Amino acid sequence: SELSTKNTFKSQEHRFYSLVIVPSGEDLDAIRSHSHNPVTFEEWGGMKTCGGYHPDWMVRWTTAEGAVHELNLCFRCREAKLYGPQYQLYCDLKKESLEQLKIIFARYASQRP
Repeated sequence: SELSTKNTFKSQEHRFYSLVIVPSGEDLDAIRSHSHNPVTFEEWGGMKTCGGYHPDWMVRWTTAEGAVHELNLCFRCREAKLYGPQYQLYCDLKKESLEQLKIIFARYASQRP
């Protein structure tokens, strides 16, 4: 029912709300720092028992050269997928990073059921 009542789009085989959220400058810097820092991530630990990967958030950015990159985050199973022009990475979020990102994204969770 949520798909029929909310405006969504599909990216990388997953549905996201269409509303574009522009975080505050401070939050944007924190998200950028986490998404570009290898310490945020760890090797994927295998399938979780939460029903499969289902990202809660998507962060998309375009480089000065025009390359589009995407970071999909699932807070429930602590997994992340990164997509770029010539790469795809599936990994887990380290617990400390997960907790910090949850705090940031909670400020923008206006459409969550």
